[in-house]
Amino acid sequence: MRVYLTFGHLDSWLSIAPIKKLVEDTGIGIEWQPLLGSLGNLVNTNLKQGEEDPLAAYKARRAKARSMAAIREQARMCEMLGISADQGKRKIDPLYLSLGLNWLGQQQVISDQYFQFVELAFAKTFEQESDVESLDGVEHLIGEVGAATRGFAEFTVSNSRILPENQDEILQSGVLNAPAFVLDGEIFHGREHLPLINWMLRGRAGTPPV
Repeated sequence: MRVYLTFGHLDSWLSIAPIKKLVEDTGIGIEWQPLLGSLGNLVNTNLKQGEEDPLAAYKARRAKARSMAAIREQARMCEMLGISADQGKRKIDPLYLSLGLNWLGQQQVISDQYFQFVELAFAKTFEQESDVESLDGVEHLIGEVGAATRGFAEFTVSNSRILPENQDEILQSGVLNAPAFVLDGEIFHGREHLPLINWMLRGRAGTPPV
């Protein structure tokens, strides 16, 4: 199963524990993929210059509703993770953490090291507010999980341009935001789908979870 996550996003952090439980329960192998961001809101490109959007009022109401829902969801996620609202507001550039995740794939580390890396990455980002945006900071994190760090600096130079370019290809494949899960060619957006994925991996016996 391919798993997409975005470092610095609380919803991706909340998905780690249930993913780990899923692996323990089913033995499924995970291919980790970083997503640097999400697909932006679509805009009406058919309007002529100076023409008013007839849906402007509707879109404004929807935007306000989404904003209020996002505030409530942010507070709920902070409570679930045991962090303060201020800690949960931290914004980071996820590039080096994403490169670190790809580096682990190149080093063919074991599953536990992947989980250690992502768990530490999120904890250092929000709980400890450590340096997770620099080469040195992420190189230290890689060493903490017992993976090789020699060559990582050169890896970041050659891949720091490739990784952002690959994001368009990922979005075109249908993965629009993280966390996302791809199983048997089917895309699932959001950690709420993990019980269904568990049911699928266990042979689809009985009634699927709602």
